[in-house]
Amino acid sequence: MSDRGAAAAWRRIVLAAAVATTLLGLAPFAHAATRYVVRLANRNRIGLTVTNYGFFGNNFTSRSPSLEFPLGSGFEHMSRAGIWIGARAFGDAGEFTGVSTAIVDAIQGSASADETEFTPLGDAISERSKLTNSRVYSPSATSDQDLICEYADTPAKRSQGNQQERHTPLGIRVRQTTLGFTLPAADAFVVSRFTVINDGGALRDVWLGLYAQLASGDKNKYSAWPPSAGSSSFGSWYYKAHIEYDDARRLYSERYCVGAPYPAGCAASSVPPWAGVKLLGAEPGGIADKRVNWRWWSFSPSDFSRDEDVEKYALMSDPVIDDPRGCLQIEQCSPIQLLSVGPFARIEHGDSLTFDVAFLGGETQGKLIEHAEYAQFAHDVDYRLPSAPPSPRLFVQAGARHADVWWDDSPEAA
Repeated sequence: MSDRGAAAAWRRIVLAAAVATTLLGLAPFAHAATRYVVRLANRNRIGLTVTNYGFFGNNFTSRSPSLEFPLGSGFEHMSRAGIWIGARAFGDAGEFTGVSTAIVDAIQGSASADETEFTPLGDAISERSKLTNSRVYSPSATSDQDLICEYADTPAKRSQGNQQERHTPLGIRVRQTTLGFTLPAADAFVVSRFTVINDGGALRDVWLGLYAQLASGDKNKYSAWPPSAGSSSFGSWYYKAHIEYDDARRLYSERYCVGAPYPAGCAASSVPPWAGVKLLGAEPGGIADKRVNWRWWSFSPSDFSRDEDVEKYALMSDPVIDDPRGCLQIEQCSPIQLLSVGPFARIEHGDSLTFDVAFLGGETQGKLIEHAEYAQFAHDVDYRLPSAPPSPRLFVQAGARHADVWWDDSPEAA
């Protein structure tokens, strides 16, 4: 065979393999070595697991902080969370309704990367800090700990695990920036800003949302992990939740409550803190001319009423604020919560949207609200918050029965 003929044959082989890969819903060759990366936001009193595929928390695959507040206390408040992005788009078969999700209902302890519909666009989560003596100091940093990554909803993926429907991409890319502050007024929340870029055709009626399974407990009380009824006298971790939604603040919250009536039967002293998720803002246009919906349902991976994109899109877009009192049946309700904002009428190719959410903790409900209001203030001033002076750089020299400690004057120059 001539060189030209061999090259043509090779192109046919490559093309055939690419077509087969597309038809099977598998990732192309370029994504074969994609690394799913996990980092921990831990610069303040919140410990939050962050990934490079739109998923938050660790699904209790380990005892490291999932959403722990206060950090180091052992009080966990969330097994998993993730973004949902829905729109009306155009594909090869014409217009379709699509929702790209980082998460759906699934059991604890499973690998979240197996079911996300997003693919990382890099094999790292980069870190930078505005603290001048940090090893990752950068003048372009926004907070004391910025964690940055990108991911896309391409390529198409086949149905897998609890993702019951074959994924049809919207053609979007997400730049995710997680912000943590050490300022005492801002040390009980972590912000995640999502910038959604349209790399495909025009999108209509776009909705942006965050799904979360808030569930509080004390992991120090469980001898085995993930937590199970048999590993603690406290019984199951789940079905012990009291939830509330504050429409004016766009804040949903949860606290530990072991039984009715609320609050006398909660035994909340076992796990005192509250946790919450707050929608801070969305652009372009702000929130004033948008609808904010809040939905909840009790955990049910086998419920087929939410397994298709048209059903997920309806959950995001139907003008509904669910009544949290429906979850008052303690020991029968394990709530999943979905907060969404939209619609963004039309997003052209190359245009982008942003929405910001805060993961919050509070020693009491009053403190949670106080922290939520400061998170809103931080958003409204574009996160231009002061930082405490950095700790001095230390050098310790050991001697005979003593140690000499040396430090520089970097705090004085901050």
